[in-house]
Formats: sequence, structure tokens, C-alpha cells
Amino acid sequence: TTDGIHDVLAAEVLTRTIEAGVHPSSSLETLCEELVDLALARGSMDNLSCQLIRVDGLPPDDADLLQKQLGRLPFPPLLEAGLKLDGYLVEKEIHASSRSQIYLVTDLESNQRLVMKTPSVNYEDDPEYIRRFVMEPWIGRRVAHRNIVAIKGTERRKTFLYYVMEHLPGPTLRQWMSQHPNPEIGEVLEIVDQLIAGLRAFERRETLHQDLKPENIVFDERGVIKILDFGSCRVAGIQEIDAAMDSDHALGTARYTAPETRGGETAGIRSEVFSLGSIVYEMLTGKLPYGEKIETARSARAFEILEYVPSHHHNPMIPVWMDAALRSSVSLLPRRRYGVLSEFAYDLHHPNPSYQTEHRLPLIQRDPLRFWKGLAALLAVGWIATVLFLAR
Repeated sequence: TTDGIHDVLAAEVLTRTIEAGVHPSSSLETLCEELVDLALARGSMDNLSCQLIRVDGLPPDDADLLQKQLGRLPFPPLLEAGLKLDGYLVEKEIHASSRSQIYLVTDLESNQRLVMKTPSVNYEDDPEYIRRFVMEPWIGRRVAHRNIVAIKGTERRKTFLYYVMEHLPGPTLRQWMSQHPNPEIGEVLEIVDQLIAGLRAFERRETLHQDLKPENIVFDERGVIKILDFGSCRVAGIQEIDAAMDSDHALGTARYTAPETRGGETAGIRSEVFSLGSIVYEMLTGKLPYGEKIETARSARAFEILEYVPSHHHNPMIPVWMDAALRSSVSLLPRRRYGVLSEFAYDLHHPNPSYQTEHRLPLIQRDPLRFWKGLAALLAVGWIATVLFLAR
């Protein structure tokens, strides 16, 4: 309702009128007209607009319901090539870890090649592990987007706990980076734009990926970027289970994870920006913004002594203004990072005037390390020249 109605009719009156007028055969349009007439009768002189929506049912794809239903299914055994499971033919094992197995399968009905993920029997008695595994395909369907791997499935009854997704032949972004050690900046930005589109799909569903890394980013056969792996996702409104997970399984990957995330906290989208910025930096330079030491940093002190290395020190083709955008994205302090993904994308494509001032700063402020190294070199040359002069 607009203020012409709710400023005149008390909440109790609105509730009572709606409850009295709503039944399966009632007309919501007629009920809206009744509310407008009631507001006019009580002297309303303002804009009178009203809209009512009736919810006839909720979709069955509810997270709690899924957990109860799928959580009862037994874990499948280790699958071998040639084995058939619920209408899927196992072609081969793609990857296996202590936490899950990944198989290439063929749907015998559609003849479509897919990927099947199964849980590890190591966690058969771990309810929190099962809860997170069941959540993965639910999250995937919820954030569906062309730059996110698609969850697949059929109406066939399941006999084991698993889920299937589209098959992506690759390469992964890690493999692409190995094949393109000196990419054009334009190529990198095309990839970044797709990554940001995918991350914004997560954001619209109030979901954080929390494990963005080159290994979880794959090209499809048309060159479209896809973000994989929902195992570390955090969904707003759903109780997090991070603390209940076993201590040897930290969510996210250290070298791309924001400092606050390693401590079990999150800065929302700013934490995702840190991961994205680190990947962009590595694509452009082959290095990490703080070097390899960031992988072992755990304490606040360990992070404080890390030093950002300007990207153009590794790749002179990177403009100073673009490096300033990268520096902001991977700041160790969340408040200094971009709070909006589109702003980071814009600053990677366009010089931000506020970053242009860096050109006018003295070298000691722009790059203290290079300044003192240069000064030391000059003093050394002067000292040698003095010694030679006195020795004559």
C-alpha cells in the first residue's frame, strides 16, 4: 500500500479487513478496492494504491526438506568404469580426494555426458558433512547463471547420495594461465568480466562462494567461463556449519582467501573481491600480490609484515591506474576494498581519477622500498668515488 492507505488505516484494521476478505474464491482486485474505499471514507487525501498477492504454494526445493530427504540416502561405494547407477553409466574417475569423488558419466536416457560427485565414505557418520554435501546442488540450482556450472538431474528415483552437473572439458583457468604466461590485458579483462558476472549471480542470492581460485574456474567448449564448487559457499539466513566441520578442512584456499575469512569471519562481498583481485593479479603477472608468504600467514602480525608488490614491477605493460585498482581489491583491510563488484570492473577498464594522483606523489610515498634502494646505491657510488679521489 501507499501512504494514502497505511497512514490512515491502522495495521490492525488492514490485517482484519484482509483476513476477512481472503478466501479461495475471493477476488484480490475487489479486496484492494475495498481498502481504497475504506481509506477514502476515513478522509485520506493522499495517493491511494494497493496491491495484494496470494501465495498458493511453495516450491518443494526447500533446503531443510532436501536435507531430510537426501540425508537418508546411503553413500555410494567407490565406482568403477562400466558400472551403472540410477541410469548413469560410469565412464571413468576424474578426481578423488579424502572428501569426495568426481566421475565422468553418461546419462543413458539422453546420451549426455555429465559429471557425478559422490561423498566420501570417510564421512558416512558425519551429519554436518552430509548437510553441507546436500546443500551443494541446492545452492547450484539457486544461483543458476551462464557463468556458473549447471546442476543437472532427472526425475529418476535416487538410490544413493550424489549429484550430477554439466561436463566441462576445460581447460581450467590454472591450465590457461600456464599456457598463457604473458596474456594480453584485454584477454584477462574478458575473463574477469565473466567472473564478475558469475559472482554477481551468487551475490543476488545472498551467497558467497568463499573458494574462488583458478582450479575452480573452467572454460567450456565455447570459451565461456564457469565457476565450480559449492562446497564452501555461505548462504545468508542459513546457519553456518564451519565451526562444526573438522579442523583440518579450512574453507577456501589460503593463497586466495581474505585474511578475515581465515579467522572464520567474512566481510561479505569484500572478501570475494580479495580472492578475485588476487586471481586477476596472478593472471597479469604470474605472481601473487603479497608473494608466497601469504599462504602461511595466520596471525595478525604475520599479515602486517606482508608488503604489496606493484603489479607493474612484474609486468611493465600494466598501467599505474590499473595497479591502483588491483591494490585496492587485495587490501588486507576489508574497508579499503571495493564493496561493489561493478566498481572494481569499471576501474579495471577505465582510469579512476582518484588514482591519477599517484603519479604526482614523490617516489618515497609511491614506492618506499625502491626509493631507499636507489638512495643506498647513490650513497655507495658517492662513497667509492670519495675513496678513489682520496687515494690519488
